[in-house]
Amino acid sequence: MSPQNGAVQTEVNLGPCRCAGSPHATGDIVWLRPKAGIDMGLAATVALRHSGNRPGDVQAALGMVFLRYGISGWTFTDENHEVVPVTADNIDLWLPWDEGGFEVADRADDLYGATVIAPLVRRSEPSQPPTPEEPSTSATPPSGEPRPTSSVPSSQ
Repeated sequence: MSPQNGAVQTEVNLGPCRCAGSPHATGDIVWLRPKAGIDMGLAATVALRHSGNRPGDVQAALGMVFLRYGISGWTFTDENHEVVPVTADNIDLWLPWDEGGFEVADRADDLYGATVIAPLVRRSEPSQPPTPEEPSTSATPPSGEPRPTSSVPSSQ
């Protein structure tokens, strides 16, 4: 597969070809984009909001986002030897967990996990408390107390 924006895509080899007629002597391959795009980041943000913050559900939500937006192509072909389009339904159909799904999901998590999660973690961290200001060098009375008056009469 050709580089995307100058970056080489990650190739995940799935073993022997499963396509009708087994047209790929080299086996089935899935290509993953080199970086998480904004579409992946936005989809991950929404998926996390709907995951209920349960660890397994969070991982599943992120995994599907990584696959849906991370897979740039594959060698899967239909009976007419035309490349099967990468869609959510075709990901489910062509990448069962025990037939390459695990390997692709694991590699996608390695590629995108930290990049996608980092901004969300930063956003959820409490902001730093304000730094204390340096004390003023001029004497000011505490709030509510009257200003001292001078005992020297003014020369008006």
